[in-house]
Amino acid sequence: MSYLSFVWAYLLLLVLLAGGAGESRAAGTREVPPPPAAPLLRDGDSRLKVLTHRILNTPRDAGLYLQRGRLYLERGEHAAALADFDQALSLDPALDEAWFHRGLARGRAGRLDGAIADLTEYLRRRPDSSLAYTKRGVRYLWKGELDKAFADYRQALKLDPKNAEAHDDIGVIYIEKGDAHKALVSFNRALQLDPSYYKAYHNRATVYYLLDIYGQALADADKALALNPGNKETLTLKAVILEAMGRDDEARAVRLQAERARPSNWSERY
Repeated sequence: MSYLSFVWAYLLLLVLLAGGAGESRAAGTREVPPPPAAPLLRDGDSRLKVLTHRILNTPRDAGLYLQRGRLYLERGEHAAALADFDQALSLDPALDEAWFHRGLARGRAGRLDGAIADLTEYLRRRPDSSLAYTKRGVRYLWKGELDKAFADYRQALKLDPKNAEAHDDIGVIYIEKGDAHKALVSFNRALQLDPSYYKAYHNRATVYYLLDIYGQALADADKALALNPGNKETLTLKAVILEAMGRDDEARAVRLQAERARPSNWSERY
């Protein structure tokens, strides 16, 4: 491809979510926050209603804040999740899972230094956690610190060779370094371990595209969309593939779908 260097840069936008600004305050030096205000709840928020009611009755129970924070994290409400995790840790700094989940929430909110600090503290307590090494590696990846990310993924795989997310993210690093063939090996392994991993299909489609294997690229993009319909990033990738195949009318239709789709926070499995 004559425009390969451009394509690498463009497709990396489809593979990676950029991290936001980091924070400099280290874990353990924060001020103890006041209890979060009771949230405004929508219809159908039954689990949140139950937990909020229990918190109002027992406001010193750190485990309840952890549970509610995890629900907020699932919903993508990062500010509310962080408030609850802060409160949980102010009440019980020994609550290991609060360090882990605050690391997830801080990372997804773009507070990468704090996220890494939290996950490092969790790993100090739980050094056998393949998942935590993976999640810290993701945050190093978002910061562009590829060597640290790679080291964390390798440790994650040492602890659990069947960790599909770690295999997939190592493939992302190989894409960053311009080694499509090694990336392909990693994505293949991720999909062998978990055939339902839609991001790995998206990433493998990217590699096939870069290798001019357009039929396979399109097939993988369609598999990703079957598992995660309407994903903006994968629709955009599919449009690029169709354009490369000379199927311009189809590409325009798919690109229009992508323009109408909402961006997704999809770069992590959990």
